[in-house]
Amino acid sequence: MARIRNGILGGVSGKLGPVECFIRNGEAFVKLCKKKRTVPLSPKQLGVCQKLIIANEMINSMTPFVALGFDQAVKGLSRTANNAAKSYQIRNSINGTYPDQTIDYPKVRLTEGDLPAAENPGVAAVENGLKFSWDVDDRNRFDQQWTRAMLLVYVPALKSSYYTLSGARRNEGSDVMELPSSFKGYELQTYISFISDDKLGISNSVYAGHAIIF
Repeated sequence: MARIRNGILGGVSGKLGPVECFIRNGEAFVKLCKKKRTVPLSPKQLGVCQKLIIANEMINSMTPFVALGFDQAVKGLSRTANNAAKSYQIRNSINGTYPDQTIDYPKVRLTEGDLPAAENPGVAAVENGLKFSWDVDDRNRFDQQWTRAMLLVYVPALKSSYYTLSGARRNEGSDVMELPSSFKGYELQTYISFISDDKLGISNSVYAGHAIIF
C-alpha cells in the first residue's frame, strides 16, 4: 500500500505495485521492489556486500560525528552525510579481496571540507585517556587559528567510538580526551579535524595514529 503525502499532488510513500516510493531530503524517489534472489552471488558481489558491512559497522558507531563531518560536502545533493561517509570508505579505505577485506585506518576520512587539515598530528596515551597533538601554523588566517578540534577514537574490537565535536582551539596545539575504562587494553584508532564555531567550515579529517591505554 502507498500513501499520498500532501494530497493528490504530493509525494507518494510506500509500495505501489512493483515499485517502492519514498521521500528523502524533500525529494521523491521511486525504485523497483526487491525480488527474492534465486542465483547465488558472484565473488565480486560478495565483496561489495562485505564492504558495505565493514563500512556500516564503523560509521554507524559515530553517526553524529560524520553527520557534522560530511554536512557541507552533501549540501545541495540528494544524499545524506551518513551515506556520503560510508561511500567514501567503500571507495577508498577498504583493502583486500573477499573474504579477507579490512579497513586501512590511515585512509579513513570522517570529515570533509576546505579548512586546513591538522599538520603533523599525533596521539599518546596519558592517564585515563589520550593526548592529541598537532602543529600550530602561524601562516593560517586568524579565524582559522580559532577553529576547534574534532577528535574521534574508534575501537575496532568493540565496534565502538568516542568523540568530541568541539575540543581545543587549533592554536592550542593539543587536547586531552578522557576515555571510558572499557577501552583499556584495546587498540585505538584516532582522528583529528577542525571545525569553525558556526559549523559552516570544516577540514578533512586526518589519521592521528593508534594507541593502547592501560
